[in-house]
Amino acid sequence: HEGLKGQYGLHIGATLERQRLRGLLARDLLSDIMIRTASASDARMGGATLPAMSNSGSGNQGIAATMPVVVVAEYLGSSEEQLARALMLSHLMAIYIHSQLPALSALCAATTASMGAAAGMAWLIEPGYDTVAMAISSMIGDISGIICDGAANSCAMKVSTSATAAYKAVLMALD
Repeated sequence: HEGLKGQYGLHIGATLERQRLRGLLARDLLSDIMIRTASASDARMGGATLPAMSNSGSGNQGIAATMPVVVVAEYLGSSEEQLARALMLSHLMAIYIHSQLPALSALCAATTASMGAAAGMAWLIEPGYDTVAMAISSMIGDISGIICDGAANSCAMKVSTSATAAYKAVLMALD
């Protein structure tokens, strides 16, 4: 929760939390995913001296693949083993999807990492191939094409957007 405490980056997570306290954003699972994921990226990009899980060589991709899954696991009261399996699925899917991109790409890789998060969240809620596959497919159809503007404070906005889209894709897959 370091990103909510300090003055990091663009303060996206902290700003969303303040809006939640004003009653302009619901206190629900979706806003928890947005706020905690964005605040982790804010802290990372703002220079917090804390470790971040990496994915495909990027801390922000690691945050995007990890935080949404952790938030959902906590919400559901999942066991440590369930969380570990969901994180493994998230990170492996993120790595696989990222490997399909060319070596140099203008696409924001937080989106591919969040596709992995969609897989992990879907598996936690309703384990099974069909739900996971549908969540990934919905993510690909929704958020592909965001352009990377380089490692900058704006990453937290893209990470938050991607995490939100991932949870929306999970909800669509469950229907």
